[in-house]
Amino acid sequence: MEYLVNPDKPKIEQVLKAIKKEQPNCKCKYLVVGAMDHKVAEQFVLPKMKTIFVHDADSVKVTDETIEELKKKNISYLDGEHNLGQLAHSLSGRYKTMFPSEILASSVYNLEKSVQKCIEIAVNAVDKKEVPAGTTIISVAGEGDEPDTAIVMEPSYSTRIIDTKIIKIICHLFHKDW
Repeated sequence: MEYLVNPDKPKIEQVLKAIKKEQPNCKCKYLVVGAMDHKVAEQFVLPKMKTIFVHDADSVKVTDETIEELKKKNISYLDGEHNLGQLAHSLSGRYKTMFPSEILASSVYNLEKSVQKCIEIAVNAVDKKEVPAGTTIISVAGEGDEPDTAIVMEPSYSTRIIDTKIIKIICHLFHKDW
């Protein structure tokens, strides 16, 4: 895992460098990018990968013209949803009890927010059928305006989120207070 430690260099630049370094090893066909601005997603168009832009539903609405522009650049567009709330439903159906869901929920909520967002947007892409469940992908997200975390993972449907696997954290923002 690489830590993004250079505050003078844009985070996007550092994340892209780490992804390009990892790309030959993971053979991923999908790159899911969570961001507030479509211009961020446009920077993550890489050869041999389909880019999927998951727009933060809480930010400014994306216009139809912008969605058409993204399609021309081979970028799929999805409205983001917060679907980690499906944890209890996902697990209670499998284990017929709430206790496993509380354990998983506690584990997920103790992850860094940017890792949670990576999981959330990838599961969203599966739910909206942009990515097949169980496919190895790269998911990119962050807490602020720019993505600061990239992970290799195999997302599943939100109703079966326990089947989601995090394979590798490619890069993550280094916090000085750690």
